[in-house]
Amino acid sequence: MVELLKYLKIAKADFLGESYGGDTAAFIAVHNPELVRRVATYSATFAPPPDTLNPETTHYDEPPTAETRDIQFQRESYKKVAPDPNYWPKIYEKVGSIRWKGFSKEELASINAPILIVQGDHDFVRLEHSVETVELIPHAELAVIPDASHFALSSEQERVIPIIKHFLEQPEKRLPLATANSGYHPGETR
Repeated sequence: MVELLKYLKIAKADFLGESYGGDTAAFIAVHNPELVRRVATYSATFAPPPDTLNPETTHYDEPPTAETRDIQFQRESYKKVAPDPNYWPKIYEKVGSIRWKGFSKEELASINAPILIVQGDHDFVRLEHSVETVELIPHAELAVIPDASHFALSSEQERVIPIIKHFLEQPEKRLPLATANSGYHPGETR
C-alpha cells in the first residue's frame, strides 16, 4: 500500500480496513504516519488473540476447513474475482496461519491521525478490547453498531457506511465536546 501511494504520488490518504485490513490500516498509521490523514476500521483487533476475541462468537463446534459452511461467503467471493479460483485452499491456509502479535501500547499511543474503530455489539472482537484501544490512541473514536456481527460491513452496509462517511468528512478543526463543567453552548461546544 505504501509503495502504491508513493507510485501514484498520493501525499496523504484516508484508509478503511475491515478485520485484518483494519490492522493493516493502523500499521500504516504507526509506521508511515506522513501518508495518513484518517483511518477507519471495522472489526479490527489491535492486540493478539485470545484476549481480543469474544469466545461466544468465535467458538467452533468442529474445526473449520477451507470448504466448511462457516467460510462459504469468503470462499465464494474469492472465487468470483480470483485469477485462479482453485487457489482458495492456499489462501485460506495462509490467512489461518497468521499469528497476529498486535501493537504495543506505545505504538498505539503514537498514532496521531484521527482513527475510528467500529464494531458490532455481537462481533468476533470483544467490545472491551476496542474500548481499551480507543483509550490508548490520542484521537480515537469508537462506534458500536447495535445488533450486529463481525460481518455488518458486508451484510448491513447502510448501517455502517454513514458512520464511516461522517468520520471521514468531518472538518479538521471541531468544536470541543460539552462536559458537565462547560455545559452546552451553541457554536462553542458540541
